[in-house]
Parts: sequence; C-alpha cells; structure tokens
Amino acid sequence: MPRRWSQAPKLLALLGGAGLALGIAAARAEAQASAPPPFTNANYANRYVCNVTAGGNQAVAIMKINPNGKGRYTAGTFLTPISPFAMFDPTATPPSNFCSYSLDTSTSTYAIDSHGSGSEVLTWAPATSNNAACPPGLVFNTRTELRNSVNGNNVVARTLFTLGVQVGPGALSAPGDGYCLK
Repeated sequence: MPRRWSQAPKLLALLGGAGLALGIAAARAEAQASAPPPFTNANYANRYVCNVTAGGNQAVAIMKINPNGKGRYTAGTFLTPISPFAMFDPTATPPSNFCSYSLDTSTSTYAIDSHGSGSEVLTWAPATSNNAACPPGLVFNTRTELRNSVNGNNVVARTLFTLGVQVGPGALSAPGDGYCLK
C-alpha cells in the first residue's frame, strides 16, 4: 500500500476532530449570545451623547441627553454652529458662532415599545447668551431605535434616530438623523 494511503485515515481523523471542535465552539457561542429581553422605557436611561445632522448635512450638532428610564429626562444640552442660520464670523468669539440650548425637562418625553422602537419629543430652550441669529427655540419630534443588546445594568448603549425639527413658532425645517452612544 502506498504511503499516501496509510496517511489518509490520520488526515480524516484530524479533519473530523477539527470539525467536531469547531461545531462545539459554534454551539457554545450561539448559546451565549441571547436575544435582548422585551424593551421598555427602563432600557433607555442615563447619559447619551449624540451626533445630529439635518438638511443633508447642512446642519450638524452635538446633543447630550439624560433619559431617566421612566419616559422623562433629567437634563440635556444641544450645541450647533451658527452657519445654518447666519454667516460664520471668524473675528467673533466662539460663543457668538454657536447656538446653545438646554432641554426643557418639564415638556420633553419619550416612550419605548417592546421591540426597542420609540418616539421622543425634545423641547429646547435657547441660552440667553445666544447670537440673535439663533432660532428662538427648537422642538424635535424623534423616532428612536434602541440598538445592540442590553448591558449589565439592563441599559442599551447605542441608539439610532430620525427627527423632524420645528424651528421657532410654526416653521418646519429639513428632517435629520443621527446616533447616540453611552
């Protein structure tokens, strides 16, 4: 019998053993990856920092929100360059070239369904130091999706959202979107 024939059973045994080990490892990994439980408002809690774009990237902003896990917020800030509303002035101080807002926690709410989809109404009050060209107030009507599974505290670490922005009384601006991270 040629030498190759005598090595064939060894090769088959080696490949069979490797396949068995791989099958066990894959089953173990699958058992460890569990689906998240049904979502609730409690899964959306603590601080999130968000990247916001609107009007086809004509307006960009940073938003920080603190949902309380019960459908309300404890705090929030929103900061955007003045460029969507007025010309940027390179000779002005930085606060003059940005629009800053605080979340009105008495009117801002959210609700998350069992699939992790939710809606938010975020009402933003302008800083008294804002440039006069900044909008007098903003209201975001947001559709939120909780992403990934929950962490050890039963909270989701990433969200995606789309939003409609109401700028001032009665005027509707371009839609936007973004994401938030813990």
